[in-house]
Order: sequence, then C-alpha cells, then structure tokens
Amino acid sequence: MLKNYKSTLLVCVVTMFTNGVFAQEVPRNGIVYNTKESNSLTYECVLGRDDKLRCDFIQTSVRKKISKAEFAEKIAQIPQLYKEAQASGFKNGVFNLPSAEDCKMWRELTEIMSGKKQPPNGAAGVAALEALSEIERTNLKLSSEVLIATCDNHSLQSFANLVKLEVEKSSKTCLVSSNKFSQQFKRVKGDVGDEVWVVESKPDGDCGIVRLDVFSAEKNNGYKYWSYTSKKAVTNPKGQVMGMECSKFDQDEYLYSWKSRESASECTYINFSPL
Repeated sequence: MLKNYKSTLLVCVVTMFTNGVFAQEVPRNGIVYNTKESNSLTYECVLGRDDKLRCDFIQTSVRKKISKAEFAEKIAQIPQLYKEAQASGFKNGVFNLPSAEDCKMWRELTEIMSGKKQPPNGAAGVAALEALSEIERTNLKLSSEVLIATCDNHSLQSFANLVKLEVEKSSKTCLVSSNKFSQQFKRVKGDVGDEVWVVESKPDGDCGIVRLDVFSAEKNNGYKYWSYTSKKAVTNPKGQVMGMECSKFDQDEYLYSWKSRESASECTYINFSPL
C-alpha cells in the first residue's frame, strides 16, 4: 500500500517539475513551448485586486536563416544572375572581378592555412591563427580556394561555386533572438466551465492589429497547467507598414503547450539576431 502511494506521489512530483512549470490555479510563472516552431515563451504574471492578470513575457526563438524553399530559389537564380553580371562586364555588384591585390591576398592566405607559409606579424600572427576554431579554419580555407578560382576563371561554374558557398552557409545558420513584451488579461469562463484568461487589446498601428491571446487550463494528474494561444487579427487589411500590405501580416494561430519539447534545427552556425 505504502509502495503504491510513493509511486503515485513520485509521478505527480515528476510531472510538476519536469515540464518546466508548476501546477497553478492562476497563471503565475512558467514556460510554454510553441508546438509549430522552435520558440518558447517565459512568463511572469501578477493578479491585481481588480482581478486583472498582468504578465511580462520573454519570447526566445531559434529559426533557420533561410528556409529550404529559399535555398532552392537562390540556387535556381544563379544562371540568370550570371548573365546579368556578364552583361555588365562583371561590375554590377553581384559578381565583380577580383583585383590583383585581392587574388594575391587569397593565395597567400591559402598557403598560410595549409602550413606552407608563416602568418604575418610574427608571434601575434601565429597566435591569431591558433585562436581560430577548426570550423573557422575549414571555412576560411574553402572560401579562399573558391575566391582564387574566380581570379583565373570567370565561368558560370566559378560564379555558381561562389554563390553556393554563401547560400549553403546560410542554410546551416540559425538565428537566435529574444523579445520582451507585456500584456493584461481578464478572466472569462470557458465553454466547459473552466476559466480562461483573455488578453485585453485594442487596434494598434496602421494595420489596426488586435491581439487575441489566451491562457487556457489543462488538467493532468489532478493538477491544473496553463497553455497559451497566440493570435493576432488585422482590422485594417488595406493599410501598409514600411511598404508591406497589412493583409499579408501573419494571422495564424500558434499554440504554446506547457509540455516541454525538443526541436532539431541542424544548426552548424549560430547568429544572434535583434529580431
């Protein structure tokens, strides 16, 4: 009997702690995970005497710099870009002919990276080279070799290799960003009697964007946990912001679950982004 009681208690404790959020009657603090994308929301809320819930959020996001579709599009554009560069005498900014000084520098760098030549500036140069990570050394050597090829050959293939080098790196790069915001919620009874907390929002900006976010409860092992739904509506679809039509703004619904989840992003490189 005691053994069964301990097992039940252990299940409850593990459920409460491993999901990154405590069971709470009202959303107080915790973390919820986007079920579609690689991002999460950390929240801290205070319930006021007016029965309004005031919450501070931090959204942390990890996303690819370019999508698979964007990668394929950029590769498909290479022949046309090459024609435009060729028509301008390779002076249109897309594929400029390297200078003699550039070619000399890249050749020297390749010799240094392969150990055939000592780096400049003596001990300081050696230290700078040794400070490079293995992946930085590999990328620097590969970039130099691709760039050197353009010194001797202005063919479509050399141009394609140059573009692919940058595009392939972008496809393996993930952008990490965080965003802080605050919202106020009011208590509303749900369809099945459970309460939900609905954001109080008014049309904002030229697009008249209204937030429709909701905290909703889910019971697990007799405890109440809070998930979050994020959604916004554009009330002025004919408006524009920075040249973009308001009707094209994201109005999809995103569910954030209290259940923790892992995301596989296959990031070789990480860039921290302000957006």
